[in-house]
Amino acid sequence: MLALVRDLFFVARIRETARLAGVPLRLARSPDEIAAALAERPRFALVDLTGGFEYEPLFSALVAAGIPVLGFTTHALARQTQPWHARCERVVTKETLTADLPALLRQGVEERRGSPAALPSVGGSGGRPEPPSPMTAEEFVRQLDAANQALLSRLAPEDTLKPEVQGDLTVVNLLKVALKNEIEATEIAARWLVTVDDVDVKLALARQVGDEAKHYRMIAERLRGLGVDVRGFDPLAKGYGPLFQYLDTLPTTVERVAAGQFTREAIAVVKNRQFIEFCEAAGDRETAALYRDVIEPDERYHHELGRTLLLRLASTPAAQEAAARAARRTLELADELQQKALATAGIHHAPGC
Repeated sequence: MLALVRDLFFVARIRETARLAGVPLRLARSPDEIAAALAERPRFALVDLTGGFEYEPLFSALVAAGIPVLGFTTHALARQTQPWHARCERVVTKETLTADLPALLRQGVEERRGSPAALPSVGGSGGRPEPPSPMTAEEFVRQLDAANQALLSRLAPEDTLKPEVQGDLTVVNLLKVALKNEIEATEIAARWLVTVDDVDVKLALARQVGDEAKHYRMIAERLRGLGVDVRGFDPLAKGYGPLFQYLDTLPTTVERVAAGQFTREAIAVVKNRQFIEFCEAAGDRETAALYRDVIEPDERYHHELGRTLLLRLASTPAAQEAAARAARRTLELADELQQKALATAGIHHAPGC
C-alpha cells in the first residue's frame, strides 16, 4: 500500500497497523518519493485529501499507473475536498478509516470494491464522505495512546525531545532547562485551573500545579547542592516557549487535557527517563535519584489523570477530533524544538516537566 499522508500523528497509526497486519507500506510526500513508490505498483493508494498536496498531478499519476485510490477527509473539510472525491474509488472520514484500516490493508480497495461484501464507495459519485463509525471513548483513548507511543518509541536517546540550553551539555545546564520546563508547566496548569468549571478537571489541575511547583523547588535545591546559586536566575527571561504558547491558546477542556496532561506528560516521561540515564553516566546519582524516585512518578501520575479525564470527555466525534488534533500539534511542536536544538546546540537528554 502507498500512503500519501502529511499528518505525523496519523502516519504513526497507519505504520503500526500495517506492521501488525503484516502488510508492506510505502510512505511518500514529495513528487520524487511518489514517483518511486508508483514504480513499485502498490495495490492501492491512501490519499489524505486535507494534506495540501498538488492533487491534480498526483491523481493524474495515480490514474496513469492504474492505482485505485482511497481518499480520506474530515466532516469539517468535506466541502473543501469535494472536487477530488470523484477521483477516488472511495472517500471516508478519518473516523471510518481508523475503524476499517486493518481490513483495508489486508484486502485492498480493488478487492473490496469488487466484493459483494464491500462497503459502499462514495468517492466515484462525488458524494459526501460516509458517516463515521461510532468510536467509544475507550477505543479513542487507546488509539490516541498507541499513536503517541509509536512516535515517542522511535526516539533514540540522542534524539530526545528537548529545548535549547546555554553553555556546555552538563547536568547543571540541563537542570536550568528543567527549571523553565517546570515553571511553564506550573503556570499553564494554573491558568487552566481558574477557567474550568468541571470539578474533576479543576482538582486534577490543582494536583499538577502543586507537583510542578514542588519539582521546581527540588531542582533549585539540587542546583544549590551542585554549587549553583539560582536566587537571581529567571527561567522565563527569554519568554515562554512555543509549546507553552500553543497550549495557552487551547479553548476547550478536552483539548487541554489531551495536549497537556495526556500528551505533554507522556513526552516528559520519555525525556526524564533519558535524563536519568545521562545523570547516571555522568556519575550524578543524586540527581538521577531525584528524577527516578520523585519527578518521573509524578509525571506518570499526571499522564494517567489525563487518561481518566479523556475517557469521560472524549465521548463524541467532535471531541475526539479536537483532542487528536491538540495531541498531534503538541507532538509536532516538541519535534520542532528537538530538531532546532540538535541543529543549533547538539542538545540531548534534557529533562521534561
